[in-house]
Amino acid sequence: MDVFLAIAVIVTLALLATGPSRYRFRKSGPITRIVSGGWPAVVVGFAIGPSGFALISDRTIEWTAPLLILALGWVGLMIGLQLRVALLRQLPASVSRILGYDLATVLVLFGTCAGLLLWAWAGRESGIAAIVAPWTLLVGAALGWSMETRSLGASPGEEARLLLIRLGGGLASLIAVVIVGVGDKLTTRSETGAIQFDGAYSTLALASAIGVAGILGVLARYVIGRTGRSQGEQLAVYIGLIAFVGGISAELGNSPLLSAALAGIVIANIAADEITRFERFILKAEHVVAIIVFLMAGMLMSRTVGWWGIGIAAAFVVLRGIAKPPALRFAEAGAPDAGHDRSLRWTLLRQSPIALALALGLALVEPSAFNRELVTIVVIIGLSTEFAALFLARSPTPRAGENGAAS
Repeated sequence: MDVFLAIAVIVTLALLATGPSRYRFRKSGPITRIVSGGWPAVVVGFAIGPSGFALISDRTIEWTAPLLILALGWVGLMIGLQLRVALLRQLPASVSRILGYDLATVLVLFGTCAGLLLWAWAGRESGIAAIVAPWTLLVGAALGWSMETRSLGASPGEEARLLLIRLGGGLASLIAVVIVGVGDKLTTRSETGAIQFDGAYSTLALASAIGVAGILGVLARYVIGRTGRSQGEQLAVYIGLIAFVGGISAELGNSPLLSAALAGIVIANIAADEITRFERFILKAEHVVAIIVFLMAGMLMSRTVGWWGIGIAAAFVVLRGIAKPPALRFAEAGAPDAGHDRSLRWTLLRQSPIALALALGLALVEPSAFNRELVTIVVIIGLSTEFAALFLARSPTPRAGENGAAS
C-alpha cells in the first residue's frame, strides 16, 4: 500500500505541476527559469522524502524503482531520438565549435577539479577505482547548459544564437549520457564489496547495453511502422519499449538512460519517416516525466553532504561562471557581429536538466549513501547556477558595443 500511495503522490504532483492552470503562473521570465529547471519539484521531493518530513521512506523509494526506471528510460529515448545522421551533416560549424569548446574545458578544468577533490574526499581510503563513477558523473553533469530560452527576452536578431544554445545543449546531453553510462561500467564490486577495475566485466556490460539497445531499436522500428493513429496504441508501444529497455538494463546493472538513448539513436536512423508522428506524441508527456525525475531527485537527496561535497559544489559553480559564458563567442569566432546579449551569455551558466537524471541513474544502479550525496551536490550546483545566471543577466553590465557608441 505504501508503494501504491508513493507512486500515486508522485504522479499526481507531476500532473498538477504541469496542468494548464499553471501556465499563466509560468509566464514570468524568472519564474519560467526556476520552473523549467524543475526546482520547485525538487524542493517538494526533498520535503516529502526521508531527509525532509519522511512522508515517503527509504524503503518505499526502493520499491518505486520501476517508476524511476520508466522515467529515466523515457528521458534517454527522447535524447537518443535527436541524433539523426542526416541532420548532423547539416549542422553549422558553430555547433561543432561550441561542443568542442565545452567538451575540452569540462574535461580539463572540471575533470581536474573533480579528480583532485574526489581523491581527497574518498579516493585516498578506497582507491582510485572508487572515484571513477563519481568522476564521470560530475564531468557529465558539467557538460552543456539549460536549453530553455523562452525566458531570456532576447533582442530581435538573436534567433541563430538561441538555436545554437538549444542544439549545443541537446547534443551535449547525449554526450553526457554516454560518458556517465560508460564510466559507470568501468568498475564493479568484488565479493568483499570493494570497488575494483574488471576489464572482462566492463566489456560484457557495455556490449550488453549496446546489444539490448540495437535489438529493441530494430524491434521498435517494426512496431512503430504498424502503430495506428490511436493515442492508446502509441502509448502502449512507447511504454512497452521503455519498459523492455529500462527493465532489461536494470537487471543487467546498466543505466536505463544509456540503453534507452542508444535505442533512440537506432530508431531515429532506421525509421526516420515513421517516427515524426510518434515523436510529437511522446513530447506531450515531456513535462510530466521531467517533474517525476525532479521529484525523485529531491527525495533521494541527503540531508548533509559534508565540507567536501560543499567544496565540490562551490568549485563547480565558480568554474561554470568562468568557462561557460565564453562558449558563444568561441563558437562565433570570425563572425561579423560577435557581440552578445548578456542574458544569452549568462544563460550558459545554468546547469543542464539532464544532470539530475544522470545523478539519479547512478543512484539507481548503485544505491548508496555516497551516491545520494552526489545527487545533493548536483542539486546544489544547479540551484546555485540558476540564481547566479538570473542575477548576472539582470546586472547593469553594458552590452558589447555600448562603450564604443558612447565614446
